[in-house]
Amino acid sequence: MGESSFFSKILSTLAGRSSEKKKLQETPASNEPKNTDFPEAIFARKFTESGGKFVFCENKEEILDTLKNIAEEENAEVISCNDPKLKNLLLESGIQCFTELSKPADAAFITCELLIVKTGAILVTANQTFHNKINSLPNTIIVFARTNQILDKLNNALTAIKMKYPPKEIPSMITTLKGPKSDGFEDPNSVSATKNIYLILTY
Repeated sequence: MGESSFFSKILSTLAGRSSEKKKLQETPASNEPKNTDFPEAIFARKFTESGGKFVFCENKEEILDTLKNIAEEENAEVISCNDPKLKNLLLESGIQCFTELSKPADAAFITCELLIVKTGAILVTANQTFHNKINSLPNTIIVFARTNQILDKLNNALTAIKMKYPPKEIPSMITTLKGPKSDGFEDPNSVSATKNIYLILTY
């Protein structure tokens, strides 16, 4: 899918209009349409510029198809996942899963705290990684997020974390994930390394 049609799909989908079928791919954004006021589209551009792979899903069926496509593309026979709801998605997709992120697998499937529009980064904590270091996870990481998790910038995201949790329950290991092309200049706490990051975004 060309970059123009990719962003047109995001915009039309978010506006409630019908859209063409998506393809799994890394999408550059040098010819991005001018009408990119939707935070989701801005985030997608930033995220894919860093080398991340972004897929917007309108419904559960598309989520299941996307998981199958990722598994096929990455030759991922086994995916590790600690989150019960995500495990069910893997099982419904017919993908074998380990119930602990710490177990060796071909990919990891996790949730996130927030998505940062300004940097195109995914904010995660120990609550999502179950205290496993990002670098210890498989090379391919699939992240599941919803549109209501999008915030404009990192400072506001950190404030939101502090407001979400009681002082004694603020999670540790707060970091952000970006694609392998990221230089980390805007966010020195970002973890990119050589990780292959997919983001599945839905309502």
